[in-house]
Amino acid sequence: MTPRTKPDPFEEYVRKVASGSKPSARGEENLRDALSGPVEEPSEAQAAPVPDAPEQAGAAPAGLPATRPLPEIIMGGGLSPVEVLALFRAQIERSGGAFAARLGSDAFDLLKKEFPDCRYSLECMAVSAGPPAPSPADPRFVAVVTSGRSDMKAAAEAEFLLSECGVPCHMFVDFGSTGIQRLTSSMREIGGAAVCLVFAGMDGGLPSILGGLYGGPVVAVPTSGGSRPPFGGIAPLMSMLASGTPGITVVSVDNGLGAAAAAVRILGPRGGAAS
Repeated sequence: MTPRTKPDPFEEYVRKVASGSKPSARGEENLRDALSGPVEEPSEAQAAPVPDAPEQAGAAPAGLPATRPLPEIIMGGGLSPVEVLALFRAQIERSGGAFAARLGSDAFDLLKKEFPDCRYSLECMAVSAGPPAPSPADPRFVAVVTSGRSDMKAAAEAEFLLSECGVPCHMFVDFGSTGIQRLTSSMREIGGAAVCLVFAGMDGGLPSILGGLYGGPVVAVPTSGGSRPPFGGIAPLMSMLASGTPGITVVSVDNGLGAAAAAVRILGPRGGAAS
C-alpha cells in the first residue's frame, strides 16, 4: 500500500466531530475543497487488479474447483415442457450432461423423445443425460429406509440422484412403527452403510428410532404421504426437528434430492474404479 503523503480532510473532519471538538474554519475549508475538486484517478500501483475473463461461459472462477460433486438440477415445477427442453439442451451443450427432476408428464415424455439415450425414473419423474458416472472404487453405500409405501416417490428421487452421482444405495422399504420388527432384523445390513437416509410421514418417528440404533450420519426426510393426514408433511417435519436422538439432519418435506445431495457431500470425493 502506498503511504499517505497528506492527511485526508474528510477523516480529519470526522475525527474532530467524533471527539466532541468543533472543526476549525481551516478544516471546513479543506473539506469543501476536497469535495468540490476533481476526482483523482488511482495510480497503477493502487488500482485493483481485474481478473481475466473466463475462456468460456460457465468456466469456474479462479481458485474454485473445475468440477462439482453434484449435477446442476433443473427443477421442472412451474416450467413448460418447452422451457424444460431448452434448459436441458443448454445444460448439455455447456457441460456435457443434464439432470431434470420433478417433471410434469408432458416434459418427461418430451425429454425422453428428444434424448432417447437418457436415463430416467418413472417413479419420481426425473431424467438424466450425458456420460454415466464411473463405478466407484469406494465400496461404501447409502441406505435408503422408508417408513411406508407412500414415501417411495421421495425415496426414488434420492435413489436416482445417488445413482447418477455414482453412489451405490440399498433400499429398505416399509419399516414403519407397525413393521418395526423388520428394522431390527435388518440392522446388521443397514449398519454397514456410510450414510442412512430415512423417509417417514405421519408422526415421523422412524428417524429417531433408527438414529438410536445406527451410529453413522442420519438424514431425515419428512414426507407428505400416508394413510392419515400428516398436514402436508408438517407433522413429521416438526417431529423430526424435535427428535430426542442427537445429530440427525433434517431436510424439507419430500426433499429426496436434498437428502441424496447431503449424502454425496458427506461421502466426499470417491473416485472411479481402478481400470
